[in-house]
Amino acid sequence: MKSTSPALCVALCSLALAACGPEPGDPKPEAPATSVAIEAEAPAATFTSAAAPCTVEPATFSGWFESGSVTAGGAVKPASSVSFMTDNPNGGSGPNVCNFYQWGAQMFLWLTSPEDGGLVLEGPAIFTVSPASDNKRSLIPNTTGANFRMALRTRKADDVGEFGQAGGNGVLLSQQNALVYYGIAVNDVYAYFLSGQKSGPPLSAETAFPRNATDLQAVVDYARSAYSATILAPETLAIELKTSWVDASTVGDPASFVTVNAEVPVFSANADNTEWTQSGTAIKQLALVGFHVVGTVQDHPEFVWATFEHVNNAPDDDYYYTNDQNQVVKHSYSSAEGFTFMAKGDQSGGCKHGMCEG
Repeated sequence: MKSTSPALCVALCSLALAACGPEPGDPKPEAPATSVAIEAEAPAATFTSAAAPCTVEPATFSGWFESGSVTAGGAVKPASSVSFMTDNPNGGSGPNVCNFYQWGAQMFLWLTSPEDGGLVLEGPAIFTVSPASDNKRSLIPNTTGANFRMALRTRKADDVGEFGQAGGNGVLLSQQNALVYYGIAVNDVYAYFLSGQKSGPPLSAETAFPRNATDLQAVVDYARSAYSATILAPETLAIELKTSWVDASTVGDPASFVTVNAEVPVFSANADNTEWTQSGTAIKQLALVGFHVVGTVQDHPEFVWATFEHVNNAPDDDYYYTNDQNQVVKHSYSSAEGFTFMAKGDQSGGCKHGMCEG
């Protein structure tokens, strides 16, 4: 398994998840190495909003690395949610959204980088959320080197597909007719907090996920006493993740994607290809096309989140950005090249084509 540094864009998005906690007797996670890799050195990153540019200064970016400098193959630290600025001052004039952008970007780099032959995302600090069975889910501790287990990505209940039916059994396909798979996961803080909530005091009395050092210590103590387990990256507080993937053999350049090996369902179609029946599973290399990271941060009552989307998913509408020469540059909408979810030459997308009206 390997990870490469994909070109991705960051936006804000929401995610909700409910799951069952780990049960007594489940495998207990072992402490992972926190070594992660970046494929190449990178300059300061700039996230531009309508209000003001948000820049990750070189010194800050270097500080994300264990070595203190941006190094190919270097170890990256997870973002510290437990020391996240409570009031996020911006010169006394209001919240500074840069803290949120930087939190999301650092979490993404940490979770999708290589560790012990796999990804941090695949390691023992993360629990996979099983598909629902009898309206219940289980949290399964990840084992580095084992294959992910993926389900199919279906239409959301409020979406109306080409069959004119909301929800239903429709699935998502790429332009290359590749099925879109999804994975859901949480970190160990989330998993043991949820388990503790179901096991009685003291965590059963909590009405919110841990969001400061005191809350965190209660989860650390519970994991140690109930499971003899060590929380592996406690500074992250509670995290939940949702990922979307396609078969890596169907994308133009798999090396530009984060990839994993995963066990996915295999289907057999009927004669007129209107109904598919699962006929087993297979191991495939999958390419990451979408990634939600959601978490608690110090003394914020809400979860915060970031969404990352591969730049080859679909073309962006016209937009402007400030480059590293402090010049405002226009990026124009173009579908001249093929995209994973839009056909080459398709002119139907983008706000200027009426897709954002109403």
